[in-house]
Amino acid sequence: MSDAPIPPLRFLDVFPIRHNGESLVALRDPEGICEETFVMRLPGYLIANCFDGRRSAGEARAAFRLQYGLDIQTADVAALAGQLDERFLLRSPRYLEKRREVEREFDALRVRPAAHAGQAYPAEAAAFRQTVESFFTLPGGAGPIDGHGATERRRLAGLVIPHMDPRCSGACSSWALKALAESERPDAFVIFGVSHHPARCLFSACDKDFETPLGAAPCDRELLGALRRGYGAQRLDDAMAHRTEHSAEFMAVLIHAMYGDSMPPIVPILCGSFHEFIESGKSPLERPEVAEFRQCMRDAVRQSGKRVCYVSGADLAHMGRKFGDEFGVSEALIESTRARDGELLDFAARLDAEGFFQHVAREKDARKICGLPPTYMALVCMDAARGQLLKHDWNVESETDSLVSFCSMAFYIEQD
Repeated sequence: MSDAPIPPLRFLDVFPIRHNGESLVALRDPEGICEETFVMRLPGYLIANCFDGRRSAGEARAAFRLQYGLDIQTADVAALAGQLDERFLLRSPRYLEKRREVEREFDALRVRPAAHAGQAYPAEAAAFRQTVESFFTLPGGAGPIDGHGATERRRLAGLVIPHMDPRCSGACSSWALKALAESERPDAFVIFGVSHHPARCLFSACDKDFETPLGAAPCDRELLGALRRGYGAQRLDDAMAHRTEHSAEFMAVLIHAMYGDSMPPIVPILCGSFHEFIESGKSPLERPEVAEFRQCMRDAVRQSGKRVCYVSGADLAHMGRKFGDEFGVSEALIESTRARDGELLDFAARLDAEGFFQHVAREKDARKICGLPPTYMALVCMDAARGQLLKHDWNVESETDSLVSFCSMAFYIEQD
């Protein structure tokens, strides 16, 4: 391998960790082709960043030496490349063939297997129900659900629910789930999630039922079919993006917990990056791909005659060393996050999608608001009369000195 170009590192989640007092770098594959988290020392990661698809092992060694003033044997560079390629972490022919194999297997399935059951939430039905029920009584939880048997309930146009690991965000999520339980049952849910790795399409649909601990949350193939006919199936054709993505899975799982056997069908849509719009400062709706999706989604819902609830699986700020900042978590950061999130969510509560977007764009997404695309799309698609912030919270991860904030919101058809 010393004379051949080394393939580049793939798009991976990269974050610092400490183990036995040593600073290390963890690589995690958001596609799940590599199922393990690969941990390496910082010099190894810096060498791997010299793999650009053109350099050989010797040339990568020279680039590393020039940039960092450190040296390593060419054979060790080649050995590192071999370890990474063995785990499908390089964009190599070996990885591409493995991905095609995984994609063929996934495409053949009618039900999307739960990717995070047994980790982020229990896989067994009784334990899962008990876990979700406990969210309501946790400190900061929404408390008991009221309104069972009510003759007139409010109609929801949409919800924002955290897509943060439910073990960290369950109390906050309970506020949106309580609003759901105390409102009219919709005929279907359109779930907007976030694609946490590059996808082929700006909007990626999945026509599979979603496995949950309670069975399968059914896909509304009729509604999705109407969207595909209007918008163009090829513009939504990246179901593989859903294979391990948690943002839509957590929404399906939590909603299923509230409805059980009477679960309404879902249309799962993952949103790609809005980075282009943030850089330009121009409204996403100025791009035909976004404006046409919005119109086709609304047309499909209107023609179906169904009462649809739009759900944004969204988190807010991602701050601290884990997310590339040069600072860690402090009381000042928490207070700043509380205030700036509050300003952002005021726009959402006023149903001002453009104000919501511009608030993020003005600061060039310095706070890394990964919930921007799904919340924006929910706002521009739904017909709501009012919005309400139900709960705002955050989770501090001490071992990575980082913070993620999130919220629950409800949007109603009627004014109070």
